[in-house]
Amino acid sequence: MKRMLILLLVMGLLFITRGEAVSIVTRISNAGNISGQADGLQPGGDRENSYAWCMDVLSQPDGDYLYVGSNRDLMYLFLMASLNAGNFPPDVTIDYLCNTIFQGDIAQATDLRGRIFRWKTDGSGDWERVYTSPLLPSSFFPRDLGYRGAITFSDENGTDTGFYIVSTAFPVPNITTSTRVLKFPYNFVPGQEPVEVMRVASPPGQSNTLRPISSYKGKLYVGTSRNEIYESALPVEQPPSGWPHDTSTIGWNLIATDEDFNFPWQNYKYICWQFQEFAGYLYVIFGSIEPDDHVQHGFLMFRGKYDSTSPRANDAGWVWEEIIGDNGLYPPGMGNKFHGVASMAVFKNYLYVGTYNDVLGPLVTQGPSGIIRSIHPPRIFRFSEDNDCQMIIGDAIFDSEYPFLRTRIGNYDSGFYTPSIAQLFFPEPYNKFNYSMTQYMWWMEVYNGKLYCVTFDIRVFVKYFNDETLIAFGVENPDSRARILQAIDMVKQANNDPAGFDIYFTEDGINWRILTRDGFRDQYNYGGRVMKTSKNTMYIGTANPFYGCQVWKVEESVAAGGGGGNCFIATAAFGTPLAKQVQILRDFRDKFLINNKYGKMFVTWYYKNGPVFAKFILRHNIVRIITIMLLYPLIVFCWFAINGLLPYVALFASCFLLFLFVKKARFSQGTVV
Repeated sequence: MKRMLILLLVMGLLFITRGEAVSIVTRISNAGNISGQADGLQPGGDRENSYAWCMDVLSQPDGDYLYVGSNRDLMYLFLMASLNAGNFPPDVTIDYLCNTIFQGDIAQATDLRGRIFRWKTDGSGDWERVYTSPLLPSSFFPRDLGYRGAITFSDENGTDTGFYIVSTAFPVPNITTSTRVLKFPYNFVPGQEPVEVMRVASPPGQSNTLRPISSYKGKLYVGTSRNEIYESALPVEQPPSGWPHDTSTIGWNLIATDEDFNFPWQNYKYICWQFQEFAGYLYVIFGSIEPDDHVQHGFLMFRGKYDSTSPRANDAGWVWEEIIGDNGLYPPGMGNKFHGVASMAVFKNYLYVGTYNDVLGPLVTQGPSGIIRSIHPPRIFRFSEDNDCQMIIGDAIFDSEYPFLRTRIGNYDSGFYTPSIAQLFFPEPYNKFNYSMTQYMWWMEVYNGKLYCVTFDIRVFVKYFNDETLIAFGVENPDSRARILQAIDMVKQANNDPAGFDIYFTEDGINWRILTRDGFRDQYNYGGRVMKTSKNTMYIGTANPFYGCQVWKVEESVAAGGGGGNCFIATAAFGTPLAKQVQILRDFRDKFLINNKYGKMFVTWYYKNGPVFAKFILRHNIVRIITIMLLYPLIVFCWFAINGLLPYVALFASCFLLFLFVKKARFSQGTVV
């Protein structure tokens, strides 16, 4: 038995080894809570704080603080908007949707005022709520529904540092509201009011948001929902606003308007979405998760820089070039009109662009059927400084009119999709479909020499789909409901990605590995909204409109000695070092193999050579599937060994073999058993 254990353990090391860096993932908001318990950053829980919408770290006199802006009751507001638009049958109420259709997993709104929190990064204190939006005068509506973008910014001398955060206004009929830029100075203490350093009014009843805020060549840049872009070397406090709110941009320079970008707001209701500095330019994404008139056009990307000597310069001296768009180098949406917006990050001298396809906006404007029509898994592209483009993640379309779509150089299809074994046996053409439920490449962040991408995954909604749900969604025909449920069942068989966002990372920008596929084991974490790196830590804010957003941190450390550690090949096969199968193999190794002379010899050899196997698996999906099939018998054996059940297994096997022997002996004597 001992020799058998050693042999199997050595076989196990063909599939498991520790890497140089270990990712330690820790929940830092309401630590100890599990899926389905209220979080929302508020100590004790507040389900109405839906998204950790933005974040950054601010160094203050008593230490570093992570500041986080949230929004309120997002899913509730989506459902209410869809109800008010007449997209549900008349007898359907918000209470019925929240408590029956969504089984109580969506809280009903009681207070829509946006909140801002902070947490001391040394872990010495609990989360503090440092700001709550005021209400509009003589109203129960909030001035700020939430806070959508943030950055820590210093003046050119580094003497004035603050945490700057931008707001989203709540649209109120017949009332002029405003969005703002708020500054929390480096010496801020709770109880003080942040400083309002910009204010932009919106027409009565219209939505208004400030989303992108970024630094470029030592200045701070902010984009409005009407595609005005402002810059400031050091924002200053604005005079108080009267009522209704007015616009105040003292200390800011207007460097671009909607006209500079061929009127994306006027034509498509596309807004200024994200900024990114790259190759000496300020890159800008324009788009919308759901245009007001339902006209999908695909996101746009421009780049600009100050050059007052150019004949193409605008009044502010800026020159803008269209990279993605009707008159650009590449078509809108990179060839997919449903990819309405995109995220950006710079990694190893390339600009990475991850696309979005929204399914929540169509719920409001088109009703539940809009969700089905709007599923188009997202992709990742990268651009060189000369704007040459390659598709990294995506479905290769060999006969596409666009050369950049004919080849994918990364190791995943659109949405990081990998078909299940079951899908391989589907009839043509269903065995070749992409059934990914990932809809956003929501945020990309560089941490410790790796590029991370976090997604938005809609699989959690699948569990709510049944006959009653479809009736509530207005599907009256029983045959239609049966076909929809049959299609959903097929998707569930084809796509074995669990509910919850995914996080993938890459060291070379091409081959990606998985950190998590299940929202850190929480199905309600349907999105990773934002990631921020500070020193040796990456912080992740989740989107969880069911039980409230969460904040996690990822830290890397060097593995040494027994226990813990990444598992190259098991991780490559199962997609994440957090997989239960990987943990079983890891425990098996630590309990048995490293305590054995020959096992240690093999461990030493394999730690040096094992990564080659993992890289091969990552590049060949069929090898990954075969590896999983080979691993499972070993995993079962390891589980029995770890839990001390092998003697009972041996006893059962002996009894079974004895039974077979006796049966065979009686049969040979002509006895019927």
